[in-house]
Formats: sequence, C-alpha cells, structure tokens
Amino acid sequence: MATFRLQIFSEPTRNSKGNLRVRRIGLGTVYRFFLFNDLIMQCTFIMNKDLRLNRVYKLDTRVAPAEVTCDNELRIVSSEGILYLRGDQAEIRRWARVINSRLE
Repeated sequence: MATFRLQIFSEPTRNSKGNLRVRRIGLGTVYRFFLFNDLIMQCTFIMNKDLRLNRVYKLDTRVAPAEVTCDNELRIVSSEGILYLRGDQAEIRRWARVINSRLE
C-alpha cells in the first residue's frame, strides 16, 4: 500500500466513428494504491475515512510493466492503459522493483 499522486493516465478509447484514439487524463489527485501480484487497486479517501475503489489496473501486459522515468515518476503499463505516478522516491523505486519481480 502506498499513496501516490496520479500525474497522467493514458487509455485507448474509440471515438463516435469507432476510430481508436488515446485519451489522456492528467489529474494530479492523490490516491491510495494497493499492490497485489497481478493487479493494482486505485482508491480515494472519502469523508468518514473509508476508501472507495476507483479503478483496477491489471499487470498482465508485460513481464516488467513498471519503470522509473527520468522525471522520477513510476510508469506502469497495464491492459487498461499507461499510468504515471509521483510520490516518495524510495517508495517509487520499491514498487517498480516489486512489480517487475512479481513473476520470479
């Protein structure tokens, strides 16, 4: 479990004519993320200190879906899209290492 700021999320979508395009969402919102062997859950804090599930990212697209970018962001490629997270640098590096070693 870690708290990160969502920088950008890019996901493939189709427009009204059915053409494939990429939708980029740059939120800058802070979320709580939970890492499991094959997925990441993105949650939001709600007023009574409970969590609300926002999105689930599956980690099944690559053997090593996570990397730390030159901007010290965690880049994660999932079947839902590409996720960029910013937070504590030690936590970013730890998550990249854990995600990429999940199949070992």
